[in-house]
Amino acid sequence: MPVETTIEKARIAMESGNIHRAKEILRSSFGNYGFSPPLFRAYADVLLALNETTQAGRYLFFSVEELEDKHQNAVSAFLSAHSGDGYKSIIRAMPAIRVSQLSALPAFSQQKLRELGAPEDFTRLYSDHESWWIFAGCLAAAIVIGSLVCIGLWTVLKWIIE
Repeated sequence: MPVETTIEKARIAMESGNIHRAKEILRSSFGNYGFSPPLFRAYADVLLALNETTQAGRYLFFSVEELEDKHQNAVSAFLSAHSGDGYKSIIRAMPAIRVSQLSALPAFSQQKLRELGAPEDFTRLYSDHESWWIFAGCLAAAIVIGSLVCIGLWTVLKWIIE
């Protein structure tokens, strides 16, 4: 089903007063369409209707070519919430499917991220962040397995000695 059909279903749900159903329709479609600015824009409109300003700003940031005045507050709230690590935290907050090239983003996102010093290719940003978690997970697994082996050896030695 084309993304336009999904957006139309959500619009109909909103018009009939079922805003939460519209949110569910759009949110459940993220995995189907990947990085889709029109889908993100429609989702942002639903979030604005629900007064979820910061989240709406997140989706607006990654969906609009040019920021309209009426969306300034939402995008500012998002940028304030994710400005701790400069462009890195903003890129990590990207919804749904991640893109690795700045040029794949809408013009507004590109401009703001360039102002913050974002490189054209930020594939490494994901791998550096995720490699830490992979390392931590492997280390934790090794500690657990090592502990179980030690407990097992201790138990076997106790049986042999008795």
